[in-house]
Order: sequence, then structure tokens, then C-alpha cells
Amino acid sequence: MIARVSQPGSKRQDLLLEAWNGSYLAQLPADIRDVLLADATMIVIERGNRVDWGGRFVLIQSGLARVMALAEDGRSVTLRYAAAGQIIGLPSAVRSEAAICAEAITECQVLSFNVRKVNDLSRSRAEM
Repeated sequence: MIARVSQPGSKRQDLLLEAWNGSYLAQLPADIRDVLLADATMIVIERGNRVDWGGRFVLIQSGLARVMALAEDGRSVTLRYAAAGQIIGLPSAVRSEAAICAEAITECQVLSFNVRKVNDLSRSRAEM
């Protein structure tokens, strides 16, 4: 099961900042962080569920996921394992490349970012 998580204002902001600061995204300027986090959605993925991240850009806040590439015939190959503070889907979100999915090895909380904003910022801000 996959569920969107709705936290009260300050609690949600604390969780978003914790995930952001635990990743390499923490190197970005605060104004870029604020723009991206304003539209971020926190999603909980229960253990064993597989999610297609094609065209999405997510940051794992907690849990462990197996990241896979999918072939047209349904076969998959494991690319890596991703844990808290790691990103899934950035190359495919920016360049619309191969289908990527992730399977939750343990329950995962992830932040899903607005890809349009990521693309807009990457064109207008050298820091991206």
C-alpha cells in the first residue's frame, strides 16, 4: 500500500528539513530548498510494494529500497539499494530516460518533488 502523509504544519516542515539536510541536496542554497520543499509530498510505501518512479524525483527520508531498471518485456535488473538521504529518479526525471522503479525492502518514507520545478531551477540556477 502507498499512502500520502499529511503532517501538521511544523511537524511536516521538521520532517522535510531532516530528510533534506541528510542528503547531498543540503549543499543547495536555502531559497532553492524552500521552493522545492514547498511542493514536496511525503509518501509512505509499505514493505514489499513496488513503485514506478519514471519521471519522478524522490528523496528517501527513511527505509531501504531496491532501485531497478525495467525492460519493455517486464524483466528488471537491480541498479542499487537506496537508504535515508539518497535520491531516486533524478536522471530519468530530468532527461525522461529508462523506466525506473523501486521496491520497498522496509517501509519507506519518501519526499516526492515537483519535477517541473526541478527542471525550471536547473535551467535558471547554476547551483542546481
